[in-house]
Amino acid sequence: MRVICWLLEHYARSRSELVADLFRKSDVASRTRDVLLAAVKHAPMHAALWRALGELYALAPDDVDEGRRCRERAEALTETARRDASPVGRALAAAVYHFVGNAKGLVHEVWASREIAPSGQGGVLPDARILGNLSPQMRTAVQNTFVSVREYARSKFPHLTRDILDYTYTYKVTKDDEPSHGLSAGLPAALAFLSVFLQRPVPQDVASTGVLVADAHDVLALRPVGDSEHKVKAAYNRNLRVMLMPAANRNELEANGRVPAPVREEIVRYAADLDAAVRLVFGDEPFSAVAPLQLVAASA
Repeated sequence: MRVICWLLEHYARSRSELVADLFRKSDVASRTRDVLLAAVKHAPMHAALWRALGELYALAPDDVDEGRRCRERAEALTETARRDASPVGRALAAAVYHFVGNAKGLVHEVWASREIAPSGQGGVLPDARILGNLSPQMRTAVQNTFVSVREYARSKFPHLTRDILDYTYTYKVTKDDEPSHGLSAGLPAALAFLSVFLQRPVPQDVASTGVLVADAHDVLALRPVGDSEHKVKAAYNRNLRVMLMPAANRNELEANGRVPAPVREEIVRYAADLDAAVRLVFGDEPFSAVAPLQLVAASA
C-alpha cells in the first residue's frame, strides 16, 4: 500500500511516464484498483487513498470522470482535516449523564458558527439557530451567554470584533441522547462564542465547565458546578491536557477522595472569571494587543 500510494503521489507531482506506463498495464491497474478500493472501504476518511485512486482512474481513458470525483473527495477530506486542526467555534464541554441512577462523566462538543447577515440585522443568535436537545431553561441560558459574551468581547477586544454585528450566529450542543438542562455549559459556550468572535481556534485538548454570571458588561464571573469529580474523570479518561473549572470548585474537589491528587495536579486548572479562562485557553495575545489602548485611556 505504501509503495502504491508513493508511486501515484509521485506521478501526481511529476507526471512520470515511467510510472504511468506501469499503471496502464491492465493486470497491474486491476490489482492496484482492487487494493485501493478495499482500503477506502475500511478507511473512507483517508484523503491520500482517494487521491491515489483518483490518479489511477485518470490513467484509464474510460475512468477519467471517476478519477475526477475521487480527487474532489480527497480535496474535501484534506480541507476538513485542515479545518479540524484549527477548530474555530468548537469547544469541549465536560458534562454528566445519568444511567440507572448512577452519574457518569462525559466530554462532548459545543459548536458556534456565523454567517453574513442582511444589513442591520446582525449580531444576534436567533432561537431557531440554537440546535440540539436543550431544555427551555438551557435555551434561555444560551441566549443570555451569547449576549453577555458579545458585549464582553466588544468591550475587551474592540480591535478584534469590529465586524461582530455583521453576522448571524448559530449554536449547537452535540449531546442529543438526553436533554441538556444544566447551566454548567456556560463556560464552554462562552469559549465557543469567543472563538468565533475573535476567530481564534479553541485547543481540542482542553475541556471546561462552569456557570457564567454577568456581573457587568466587561466582568463575567464563574460560579461552581456540581458533579465535578465525574467531569474531571471524564477529561482524564479522554487523555485531555486541561480540565478548566471554576475557582470556587477548588476546595470541594481537593477534598473529594474520588479524584487522586496527581490527576488534579496534572490536568485541572481553575479560573475565577472569564478573563482568567481566556488567558488559559487563548493565551495573553488578545489582551496584549489591547493593552496600549487601555494605557492611553488610563493616562488620559
